[in-house]
Amino acid sequence: MSSAAVVVRGADGSTVRIDRFPAVLGRYQDGAPSTLDCDLSALDPESKVSRQHVSLDLKEGRLVVTDLDSSNGSMLDGRRLKPNVPAVAGAKSVLRVGPVELHLELEGGGNAEARTPSPAATAPPKSAPPPQSPPAAGDGGTSAFVSQVFRAFADPAITHLVVEPGTKVRLRRAGEWGQTGSGVVTAKAWNALWEQLCRLTSSDPSSGGYVATLSNEAVLVEVFRPPLTARPVLVAQRRPTPVGLRNLAAAGVLDASSVAGLQQVVARGEGVLITGIARSGRTSMLEALIDEVPRGARIVVVERRPAIRTVSPQAVRVRSAAGHGEAAVEAALALSPDWIAVDDALPGAAAAATWMLPGGGISVILAARTGDAAAWRARAVDILAAHDVDRVAAAQEIAGHLPISVSMAPHEGRFRVEQIERLETTAIAN
Repeated sequence: MSSAAVVVRGADGSTVRIDRFPAVLGRYQDGAPSTLDCDLSALDPESKVSRQHVSLDLKEGRLVVTDLDSSNGSMLDGRRLKPNVPAVAGAKSVLRVGPVELHLELEGGGNAEARTPSPAATAPPKSAPPPQSPPAAGDGGTSAFVSQVFRAFADPAITHLVVEPGTKVRLRRAGEWGQTGSGVVTAKAWNALWEQLCRLTSSDPSSGGYVATLSNEAVLVEVFRPPLTARPVLVAQRRPTPVGLRNLAAAGVLDASSVAGLQQVVARGEGVLITGIARSGRTSMLEALIDEVPRGARIVVVERRPAIRTVSPQAVRVRSAAGHGEAAVEAALALSPDWIAVDDALPGAAAAATWMLPGGGISVILAARTGDAAAWRARAVDILAAHDVDRVAAAQEIAGHLPISVSMAPHEGRFRVEQIERLETTAIAN
């Protein structure tokens, strides 16, 4: 019996099978890295589909559709969806996102398997170094094309790559977009590339949405296929090498003496809250702490888009379509982690980590976009106290899960650590 999935049909009858959940349906702009804002992109010449328009998820064997506060709204079986309010679809439903109409059909609905995530939804991403000479795929021209793409994956000077049938390969080098000198990508060449990618990552060729990491965790590849795009599109993005705590100290971001202290914090499994406004270096600090997690410990990283740079081989990336509060912790717990890291975390994530992990055993690192760490923590206490928990007890419990606070701030065109402190529970209980 097959794992639960959703089949999406376009108006022209073309189909795609989704078996990784939650999946975010949105819109990409041709050739731009905004493709990475969603899992699946709809063809929308009028640009009325939001970049993150709706999420599709399976809950207890049922397909759940949620409008993500889109600009032009969504309709499910003729009913307008309320923003951020989940709606249960039927076994066969019609979903309209902006001007785009899609037909949804649930496979395996109502059986036991449909109530558990499929292996594809929960397995860590595969990783394999790109071969310099991939197996021949058809004629010499097709094989040369596949080799050309994989050489681009291995070229550190190329930061973005877009491959689409009917156009030339587009790439970004030194901040400038350009095209390769070769001819347009044929359907035969595209199919050869797709088959090679699936072989490398042990992926199902029938999967419509596809994400993999190649070249020793350096290159992220996403593929979008019809009917959610007019033609299949591959987008690859290279991440810079993580900075690390020692390099942050060398750059003057934090004191050298603080490096050992933060390493000890992570080694003891103590939770950390990183706070700061935009461009304050929160994400760089989050990346550095992730890479300090002891080898062998499984860490699930919840991010809005593939932006976290890490060399940790045990880091598993997920997205939380329902937001970065309580839902982010729920998404991470589905993968049985030893550590949870959430970027752009909301106060609800701290509260959820407390009531969902009462016995400890799972450590948490949260990076929150705020210039007022005390107010952020106080809001987390309010959320936890609303669950019939005494406010003083709520403050103490949150402090137990997040005892360390790292405050970041912009500084002279870069950023720096303003303060590292151990939380006093009474400070947020009052």
